Amino acid sequence: MCIAINSPKGTEPTKSALKESFINNPHGGGFAYAKKNKIIVKKGFETFKDFYAEYKNANIQGLNKLIHFRIKTSGKINYDNCHPFYVTANLVMIHNGIIPNFGNDEVSDTREFISMVLKPIILKHGINILNNPTFINTIEDIIGGSKLVFLDNLGNTYYVNKDLGHDNNKIWYSNDSYMNYTQYYIESDNSYEFDSCKLCNDCGQIMDKSVDLTYCEECNEYDKIYNPYHFN
Repeated sequence: MCIAINSPKGTEPTKSALKESFINNPHGGGFAYAKKNKIIVKKGFETFKDFYAEYKNANIQGLNKLIHFRIKTSGKINYDNCHPFYVTANLVMIHNGIIPNFGNDEVSDTREFISMVLKPIILKHGINILNNPTFINTIEDIIGGSKLVFLDNLGNTYYVNKDLGHDNNKIWYSNDSYMNYTQYYIESDNSYEFDSCKLCNDCGQIMDKSVDLTYCEECNEYDKIYNPYHFN
């Protein structure tokens, strides 16, 4: 399901938040920022060490930035399906969720949605259409509970379904997977303790403890052993 993060100018996610995001969404990390009227995208990181080294080297605390960590739903685990994605030369996007009726075994739902829907519209009408409430409502109807964040070459941010995420220290997160589960359940005032948790490799749900952490109720199947991957 991934995690999408927007860290505005003057903010910085903690290293632990970024690392937890990567652990829970391990199929490729990336980030984007605007500098001198140009968008710069760095993505396809297979390890947190590589991601964090490049992220810190970019020295972008003073800039508005998008950060994304992927967990596979549709499409292969490879560089091409990593976020952020260019929509146009002056606009990039990250996504959290599953967009119905888009994506296949090769191409992710996000990539296909951009190429088939967003790119033609924005090329025709311009980036400012992202400020049009009617257009945003239409996109929300198509994507359901998914969340989209856009960044243009001037450093402006645009959201679809922003209210489905939340702010923490002025940073927007699309879900809670940047937290460790102890922290999450304390903040949620839930007394259930997760000792030896395991996540489903397909959807990211916590495995059922009653069946040796191998059964995912969301996928309705037993999890296969996850093997380390390398991008094609």
